[in-house]
Parts: sequence; C-alpha cells; structure tokens
Amino acid sequence: MKKLFLILLTVLTFSCVKVEKDIPFIIVNNLPIIEAELNGVTAKFLIDSGAAISVLDLNSMYIYGYGIDMSKPIGFVNGVGGQEKTYTLKNIKFKRNENDTTNFNFKGLNLRTFREDFGIVGILGSDYLLKNDLSIDYEKSVIRKRK
Repeated sequence: MKKLFLILLTVLTFSCVKVEKDIPFIIVNNLPIIEAELNGVTAKFLIDSGAAISVLDLNSMYIYGYGIDMSKPIGFVNGVGGQEKTYTLKNIKFKRNENDTTNFNFKGLNLRTFREDFGIVGILGSDYLLKNDLSIDYEKSVIRKRK
C-alpha cells in the first residue's frame, strides 16, 4: 500500500509540473528569429538581447488585431536610423509556445524595414528575456529558461 501511495504521489507531482520547452529559432542574415502567436496569428519576432524594450510594429495592428494609443508618444528609441517615437499598445495576447502564459506589455514602434525585409512583426528585447528568465543558446539555436 505504501508503494502504491508513493507511485501515485510521484505521478501526480510530475503531471502537475509545467515543463517549459525550448523555443527554437532560425538565423536569417545573422538575426535570430522565432515564430510565436500574436492574438492567435503566427508572427515572426527578432530576438535582440541588446534592445532595452520589446516592440511591435505599428503598421501591423490590423493584421494582428491590437490597438494603439496614438494620443501621445510614451518615449523615444534611438537607433542607427535616428530617433523614433514609441506608443502604448493594447489588446495583446502573446504566446511563444503551448505552455506560455506570459502577460507582457509591448511598446509600439515603426518597424518598416524589419517587416518589409524579413517579415518581422516584433522585437523581443532584454526586458522580455529578463522578465521571463530566458537565455539564448546560440549553439543549439534555442531560447530556454535559465537554470
């Protein structure tokens, strides 16, 4: 009876543990890219640990069904091409795999070059990676939970 109880307890324990799977990425022009769901639609995201914030393309809102508050910019992003305004986004459901339950606030930014050249809708920056305790394994081409 004791053995049966221990076996049952072990099975229940492991069946209740949520296993985080590795998230594979591909390299396109030396850029790591993953596919994830954005409001139920598959989208491509650049993984950029050097980016301070995570952003979605302002011009993709109709395809993916999120809203933008354009009443005033919430900040600015400086890059090679100059300075761009960022905006508050709403109605975003982001899911990187079947186990993902992450609620994350992306900022809105014009990502025209990424969208047109690579089909990228968003950038997952260091804020996203840190909040979700993720690391990038370039050798195995996966993103995974830190140990």
